[in-house]
Amino acid sequence: MATAAPAAQDKLRELRQCIRSILPSAEEKIWYGVPFYHQDGEVVGFSVARHHISLGVGAKVLPADRRRKLAAMGYPTGSCTVQIRSTKSYLWPCSEKC
Repeated sequence: MATAAPAAQDKLRELRQCIRSILPSAEEKIWYGVPFYHQDGEVVGFSVARHHISLGVGAKVLPADRRRKLAAMGYPTGSCTVQIRSTKSYLWPCSEKC
């Protein structure tokens, strides 16, 4: 987070706080240069790109039905990633929608 642009740092801190509120007992590690949270295996990590934050999740955490639901909400997804564009709210993981 410290190497991200100042504008992105607030959003990354907000996302970190959200993850910690959902997974308070998860172990936070730096893995492949990004923060990752482990609780009974790999759970979630994130990194910043130019126009979005990439949220990487364990394969068991983001099954196909959730990827479709997130895509319908306007969050592009990969098999184990979700892109949160700079124009979107960063607090979606804290909502009851997913």
